Amino acid sequence: MVKYTIIIEKVKNNYSAYSPDLPGVIATGKIKETIEKMREAIIFHIEGLKREKMEIPNMFAKSEHVHSYINMFTKSEHLRSSL
Repeated sequence: MVKYTIIIEKVKNNYSAYSPDLPGVIATGKIKETIEKMREAIIFHIEGLKREKMEIPNMFAKSEHVHSYINMFTKSEHLRSSL
């Protein structure tokens, strides 16, 4: 089983998602709905590629969370804590 990375972004009134590995595969809606729609869209896309005997893309996108604590402090508190 190949796991494809999806990017989920908050837009004005809902969420939007896409996969960097599968151009054109997108979904929108409430967060849980968007994730489920992406799962279905990826399966549908892969099945179509198989049916057409086309190459199935390998997963190349990676993700990582980077935490920033700068917003936890006011500017003056941050400056004092760095002294």
